[in-house]
Amino acid sequence: MYRIRPIDQIGVKSSARTRAALIRAAASAFRASGFESARIRNIVRLARTSLSAVDYHFGNKLDLYCAVLQDSIRELSAGFPFDDKRLQQSPRQHLYSLVQNFLYQLRARTAEKSPLIPLRDIFGPPEAVDVLAREYLAPQLDGIRSAVMAVLDGKVPAEAVNNITLSLFSQCLFYGLTENVHASLMVKAPESSEEISSLAMHIVNTSVAGLMTE
Repeated sequence: MYRIRPIDQIGVKSSARTRAALIRAAASAFRASGFESARIRNIVRLARTSLSAVDYHFGNKLDLYCAVLQDSIRELSAGFPFDDKRLQQSPRQHLYSLVQNFLYQLRARTAEKSPLIPLRDIFGPPEAVDVLAREYLAPQLDGIRSAVMAVLDGKVPAEAVNNITLSLFSQCLFYGLTENVHASLMVKAPESSEEISSLAMHIVNTSVAGLMTE
C-alpha cells in the first residue's frame, strides 16, 4: 500500500532531484559548448525542469557553472582516492604516487569525473577559475610541494624547491589537458594506466635528478 509521506519530505527530495538533474544537464552542456556558448534554456530542457528552478537553486548561469565544477571535483576525488597507505612509502615513491594520481585525474574521460570543463574555460569566468584553483588545483600543488621538500630534504634552497614544484605541477597540467595539441602534432598522448604510470615516473625522475646533479 502506498504510504503518504509528509509534504516537507516530498518537497526536499523533489528539490534535491531537480538540483541534481540541473547539475547533470549543465555539465553536459558546458562540456559540449563552453561557458559562453551554453544556453540556460537548453540546460533546462535537458533537465526537464523550468527556468525558475535555475533561479531557485543557483541564481544565475555563473553560479550554476561553479556548482558543476564543485560537483565534478567531488566526483573526481571519490573516483580517484589517494590511498593513505602510500604515506608509508619513501619520499620519492610518495612524490611519484602524487604525480601519478594527479595525471590519472586530469586524464579522466567521463563527464562525471573531469573537473576541467573544457580546457578553454580555464581562462573563462574569473569566479569559476577561483573555484577550480582553490578547491582542486591548490591542494594538488600543496601536496606536490610537501613531497618535493621531503625528497630534497633541505639539500637545495627554497627557490629550487619552488621551481621543481611548479615544474612537476605544470608538466602534469600539460600532459593531462593538451590532448588536442598532441593530436595536432601527431603525438600520442598517454591513455592507458601503464602509459600514465610510466609518464609519472619519467616526470619525477628527470625533475629530481636534474636538481640533485646541479
